[in-house]
Amino acid sequence: MKKVLIGLLGLLCLFVVTSCNETTVNEDPPIDYNTPDISQGADSYIVSLSLDVSKAKVDYYLNEEFNKDNLVVTANYSDETTKDVTSLVTIDSSDFDSSKEGVYTIDVIYDDEKQQLYSSYEVVVSNLVDLITTPYIVGLTLDVNSVKTKYIYGEELEDFSNLKATIYYSDSTTKDVTIDDNKLSVDSSNLNLKQAGFYDLIVNYKDSYQASNGLSQDITVSNFYTVQVFDELTKLEFVSGNLEVLQYQNLDYSDWQVKATYYSENTAIIDVNLLAFVVDTTKAGEQDVTVSYTEYGVTKSFVVKINVIESTVTEATYTFIANDVAIGDYTSSFAWVDNAGSAPNMIKVLAGSGDNQNVSVDSNNKEQDGMTFTQRIKLGGTGNETYRSVSIDLGMFEVGVSVNVKIYALSSSSSADRKLEVFENAFGAGTSLGTYQVLGKPTTGDVTVIDLTLEGGKSYSLGSTSGGINLYAIVVSSV
Repeated sequence: MKKVLIGLLGLLCLFVVTSCNETTVNEDPPIDYNTPDISQGADSYIVSLSLDVSKAKVDYYLNEEFNKDNLVVTANYSDETTKDVTSLVTIDSSDFDSSKEGVYTIDVIYDDEKQQLYSSYEVVVSNLVDLITTPYIVGLTLDVNSVKTKYIYGEELEDFSNLKATIYYSDSTTKDVTIDDNKLSVDSSNLNLKQAGFYDLIVNYKDSYQASNGLSQDITVSNFYTVQVFDELTKLEFVSGNLEVLQYQNLDYSDWQVKATYYSENTAIIDVNLLAFVVDTTKAGEQDVTVSYTEYGVTKSFVVKINVIESTVTEATYTFIANDVAIGDYTSSFAWVDNAGSAPNMIKVLAGSGDNQNVSVDSNNKEQDGMTFTQRIKLGGTGNETYRSVSIDLGMFEVGVSVNVKIYALSSSSSADRKLEVFENAFGAGTSLGTYQVLGKPTTGDVTVIDLTLEGGKSYSLGSTSGGINLYAIVVSSV
């Protein structure tokens, strides 16, 4: 009997324990550690915050202080009930800056011991200009003739006592002002009078206005002018380079070294293409030539003695053959030197880079008039005509004498002929002397021979007006 009773009691205890565990599970609300533990009802908790900004201040003008009044914060609970928690939240307005126009985010934070809940709203800061009832400044112009715009290295900055500016107002009126008006100022902080270059100086005019809402609004209008600081040139001197030229030829001064000395005692080698001088190569003998260079309005010069070597050209022939030019693509102009090297400056092939790269040299075998050609100079048929032409300077021949020029060429297409045009002076810009047919497939010989009679002492140019032409040789001789 005791054993049966003990068994029944055991079953009863098991039933009670099982029932207690189930009750505990059913009665405990779910634990969500991502939400604050604020109970609205026995089984509810906060899931989000709602903001009502309908009566809150969200529009501001410059320099107004932030105001959180009338913002309503509502907690939303899991059982769909709500509660006003405005007094329990923290307002973070650190992003707000009323000194600058813009849109700013205001954070609303509810914080308990377990987790934070966030929400936010936006406010706008606008200019007070619309609330200013008196004419206000809208622009500024400068009289650049009233300020110093060029300084020599190391010179002192002016005091701007002569600065003149005109202020423009919102009602279309104007006012002339000077530096005596303390509202006008010049910002020269980036100017370095010991560093040559260009600098922008900012001129500001600042005024303050009272808006209809009682707030003060500062308005600044600005403009600028450019100041140039230059290291004054004090000396120019010849260092080294070629000082000889053949009569009737152009002096080759590309290797000249010319040194400039400045006020700061700095020195520099000058680009020889910026030098100005004239050499009379029609007269043989030595001559003093004055060479000048101008920088920032300051001109310096030196004198060199140029030796013009008498030309003995009465009967001479100069043969320029493509075999003597290096194979490759050319992106800059180059001298086409005759095979004897005695007329290095007579012929130049004009070439360019990028879209104007239209000159190249490659292998090609032809024969004509006892000459054997193994290469050709290819003048392309597209792009700027200047960068696929040839200049011929007959300055080494006496003025007025007849000079024979023979051009050995082929069309770049064996099925289409091209036209070679000859100009006095620059190609396309000088006087056209006519066009000549360049065959793609000559009936006699391997290449087309164009025979011209030109004048000594003059410059000429030739090239294709459309389509490519290949040059094999140019032979220049006195008649």
